[in-house]
Amino acid sequence: MKTNRIKGIIWSWKTIAVLFTAALLLSSCNKDADNQSNRGEEKAITVTTLKPILSEGGHFSASGRTRASQTARLSTRNMGTILSINADVGDWVTKGQNLINIQSVDLHAQKSGAESMIQEARTALNAIKTNYDRIQSLYERQSATRKELDDISAQLDMAKARLETAKSARAEIDAQFSYVDIRAPFSGIITERMAEPGEMASPGQPLLMLENQSSFEVWAMVPESDVTKIMTDKMVKVEISSASEPLKGNIQSISPTTTDQSGQFQVKISLEPHSFDLMAGMYSRVFFPQNTSSDNILIPVSALIHQGDLRGVYTVSEDGRAILRWLRLGRTQNDYVEVLAGLNAAEKIVTEFEGKLFNGAKVSINN
Repeated sequence: MKTNRIKGIIWSWKTIAVLFTAALLLSSCNKDADNQSNRGEEKAITVTTLKPILSEGGHFSASGRTRASQTARLSTRNMGTILSINADVGDWVTKGQNLINIQSVDLHAQKSGAESMIQEARTALNAIKTNYDRIQSLYERQSATRKELDDISAQLDMAKARLETAKSARAEIDAQFSYVDIRAPFSGIITERMAEPGEMASPGQPLLMLENQSSFEVWAMVPESDVTKIMTDKMVKVEISSASEPLKGNIQSISPTTTDQSGQFQVKISLEPHSFDLMAGMYSRVFFPQNTSSDNILIPVSALIHQGDLRGVYTVSEDGRAILRWLRLGRTQNDYVEVLAGLNAAEKIVTEFEGKLFNGAKVSINN
């Protein structure tokens, strides 16, 4: 009797265990079905995609400043007191206009001495010329010897040489006057005044800066890592903040050496004719084409995903899901950045998306 009761209790517990296990299995199946149902209802994130841009040969930028194509620092070779400066900053002057007068008492004295030497040499020449004509006439009548004619001929040549020497001395003094009465070498505008009347002018000391601003050029400083990538007679794009659109320029010269410790090389670019009002000293950015046959991949900076020091973009897989690709980047060029590694030129990247995009998310392309 007791044994039957124990068997009944054991049977009851076994039955309960079987039923509990069946319930767990049924619950698990329901959850899997619910998960499959939820996955089937996953909402796709709408994205906009774009193919990378291929930059033929690539390019890089360098900063510079505008300069007038024709400039002159006016100075003197003579030391003396400045008597007058006849132009100020902003004045337009014409070629040959007198700009600076410097005291020149010594030069006037030297010129007077040179004039006296010329007059003396000319008088002596006239006297010898008269004597030469007389002796030549006597020689033709056989009344003078050949030696007398040769002697007077030599004296005549020496007198002519003395006159030319005196004239050369006067010309040299006249040339010195161009440094005490300084005139504009070309038409232009005065951009800087470095002296005032009454001051002492020293040889080589800049007094005025004159610029012809009918044409401009840009002097850009290119780092040593890039200077070998460019060559002369190549067209470049120049951006200046005061100009509403980029200007075109031509590389005129590349300095073969750097004069400081910065490792920057000076490159001179002449600007093509334009309709913008430029001034010397304006900040410029020059975009140089690289001397290379490879193409560079460029993507919008706005498409980059930032995570610490990492930079990447989302691409779209064949099954329509977002894939995060980490990239190695190069130079930034305006609104684009160069991709050195991590992306193929044929792959489309996500530039815009609605909602929260994550790696593996289902996407719907809306271009």
